[in-house]
Amino acid sequence: MATEIYMLNISVVQMITLTSKNVKFVYSSFKERYTAENSNISIFNNYSFTDITGYDQFDATCEVAGKKAIVEYKVRNNASDRYPSVMIEKKKFDFLISQYEETGAIPIYQSFYTDGYALIFDLRKCQDIQVELIPCPKYTANPAAGRTNKYVINLPIERALKKKYTMPDPKEIDQSFYKHFKVC
Repeated sequence: MATEIYMLNISVVQMITLTSKNVKFVYSSFKERYTAENSNISIFNNYSFTDITGYDQFDATCEVAGKKAIVEYKVRNNASDRYPSVMIEKKKFDFLISQYEETGAIPIYQSFYTDGYALIFDLRKCQDIQVELIPCPKYTANPAAGRTNKYVINLPIERALKKKYTMPDPKEIDQSFYKHFKVC
């Protein structure tokens, strides 16, 4: 079971009220953090997550081999080998690289997949990849909002560290979510 107080950056257990408008975004962020904290991937320690209800350029800081890292998480609804690459928006990539240049924090992009594998990219090793402009949902959390062209970078899966992880039970995620959030 996750140490949920750390995951949510809440000093005491409290109920947070959400509107039906933002519940999908917050649930998605919650699921990413819950999966990361319960993944049992031993290379990460000392998580500190960003505000779950905000729009941040990254999800957490942690330590990797004793060094500070800044991490963006995604939970995907497909197997890790379904596509030859993993897409990251250029503005997110650029932000994570800029944090590395400014602070020395290792920029990590990590995706969890339905086959029980996580792909972990050290973005310092992916700076030579071509940028593409493609049509994408305007907002990931709200596909009904329409589409827009976005600059993206497709990270080849061969450049990722592939690690088996403990997949949390979806019912456990839901129970934990509704323990902390109320939708009105």
